Amino acid sequence: MNIAATPFHKIAVIGLGLIGGSLCHAIRRAFPNLALIGVDQPEVIDLARTSLDHVFLPDELEIALRGADVVFMATPINAIIEYLPRVAACTERDTLVSDVGSTKAEIVAAARRVMAGRGCFIGGHPLAGKEHAGWQHSDAGLFKNATYVLTPDLPVPEKIKTDFVALLQKFGARVIEREAATHDRVVAEV
Repeated sequence: MNIAATPFHKIAVIGLGLIGGSLCHAIRRAFPNLALIGVDQPEVIDLARTSLDHVFLPDELEIALRGADVVFMATPINAIIEYLPRVAACTERDTLVSDVGSTKAEIVAAARRVMAGRGCFIGGHPLAGKEHAGWQHSDAGLFKNATYVLTPDLPVPEKIKTDFVALLQKFGARVIEREAATHDRVVAEV
């Protein structure tokens, strides 16, 4: 598959652990010509450098996200909330920002506060994982047949949402939508 198969040209992933790294590998496999950017700490960047087009440290976030069509936030929940204002400040109006946090209501509320008039936000939670964490255990096939919950509680243009769902489906994910509060209640019960 090539870049012509997706409307996205540049994707940035903040946090290159198991989920973020697996997103990078899945993106690279599905769209080998798409520009792929990673953001993480020096020791992780050293591991990921050969798999990505460019890698940046967190203090270079503004440079890393310049021109990105999609930004995945694949850090722990507290870091997602901490980084959201910086991410929002350097995204274009049609940039899609998504996260992979396991709880949604707090993240969606934070996005609602900072994303107004900025890029678009769709919360996400891939129900996938392994017994080992970190870039070195990341896998392009991690999302194959996995449920990937989206919480599109904030307004997003339909075309951007449709294109994003199609991107996730290229990884083999089964995409479903739930409101953030419903997602959190179901996850808490499980």
